[in-house]
Amino acid sequence: MKRKERKRLAAFVQARTEELADPALRESHRALLALSVRLRKEATRDADWDWVESAAFGAADWFGGGGGADWADEEIGDSIFGDDPESEADALTVAIQRALALAHAGHPDYDPAWRPRLRR
Repeated sequence: MKRKERKRLAAFVQARTEELADPALRESHRALLALSVRLRKEATRDADWDWVESAAFGAADWFGGGGGADWADEEIGDSIFGDDPESEADALTVAIQRALALAHAGHPDYDPAWRPRLRR
């Protein structure tokens, strides 16, 4: 997705998020957007994968070992971002935004090209 289109998608999702009537849903959407921004920034700054554990998994005990502590940093980085963390973080951010935008597919400004795509 080109930069101009990414900006349009991001603006759409941000605007729709702020229009949500349910405060809990609005905060949930805001949290997902903030996480995607943080992942993107950290991926561009740091080639070491320690940031994944602290940024994405640090607060949750999702993997039984305290936020993914049982996974080797390199395995986490490779499985999420492959060889190019910045590009893969961009792709992850767009995927999150596409998923959030889908909830507003009936909005007149929604672009059907934003539908989430499965990566294989």
